[in-house]
Amino acid sequence: KAASLDDHEEAWREAIEAIQGSSRYGGLILTPQLGLVPLGADPRSGLWEFAHLQSGTLPTRTKQGELELGDESAVVLVLLPGGRFNMGAERPSAERPMGSPNIDPDARESEGPVHSVTLAPFFIAKHELTQSQWTRLGAKNPAAYLPGTSFGGREVSLRHPVEQIRWREAKRALAHLALRLPTEAQWEYAMRGGTSSVYATGD
Repeated sequence: KAASLDDHEEAWREAIEAIQGSSRYGGLILTPQLGLVPLGADPRSGLWEFAHLQSGTLPTRTKQGELELGDESAVVLVLLPGGRFNMGAERPSAERPMGSPNIDPDARESEGPVHSVTLAPFFIAKHELTQSQWTRLGAKNPAAYLPGTSFGGREVSLRHPVEQIRWREAKRALAHLALRLPTEAQWEYAMRGGTSSVYATGD
């Protein structure tokens, strides 16, 4: 408790006041979260970010406000405002051609029908869990692309994502940090970022 709350009491006070006054969060009153340390708002999105103290060291920011991450950096969580969005995707049709909201030519039948979902504010990791963060959980690194190998002309390091993990393994490992995998709705809401195209970057 002391490490994340008492030792960072002023940071929490500033975060709570800023979030409550931010138009992005609609007056949300946040309470201090055990195990998290406020890092401030991302300079581009305006969304507040928090370090998960038990998962590594606190990252710092550059003069431009960007996070500086290293092998030992903690998991960074972003506080997303709640809201309503249309979840799912459907294949194009005469009534809803390409370019219509939530239309994807590769959509599976299980992704439809598109339906409205309302979510409360929640935290989600800003980045994929790194190989370094995974091994700090006491787990063996299962990645196919290990540090020292190369992929796409780039050398892999411990800061690259861990992969080749089964859902149950991830769920069990994250529980040690009092974390959990996002729901399907939370993941899609975060991934879409307010868009309704095939990808957040467009069709």
